[in-house]
Amino acid sequence: MSFRQGDIVWAPVTPDAGPVKPRRAIILTPTAEIEATGSAVVIGVTGSFQKADVSRYFSVPWNIDGNVTTGFKKPSAASRTLVQRFPVAALNHTSPETHLPKLKLLQLIAWLSP
Repeated sequence: MSFRQGDIVWAPVTPDAGPVKPRRAIILTPTAEIEATGSAVVIGVTGSFQKADVSRYFSVPWNIDGNVTTGFKKPSAASRTLVQRFPVAALNHTSPETHLPKLKLLQLIAWLSP
């Protein structure tokens, strides 16, 4: 199965502290670039964050029953400090349907831009 920009995947993200572990992440790389290079830049998602720290965390959609395009069941946020590149072989889909909605993806990319 191929990967697309905005997909939510499992990636071996190196956290700010603690061991590397599979973590849900959002693919930031445009789909054509993923196909051309065989790698993707992702941003790791965490459930441990300070909502008020908008310079470091970007909230993503969630719903307690997971009935949302992201599949997140608790408050979660992409962390500016967890942007990393991986070969696609290191990534796994969380499910074929989970993704960040296009508008939220565009907002996330704009938020990351200097």
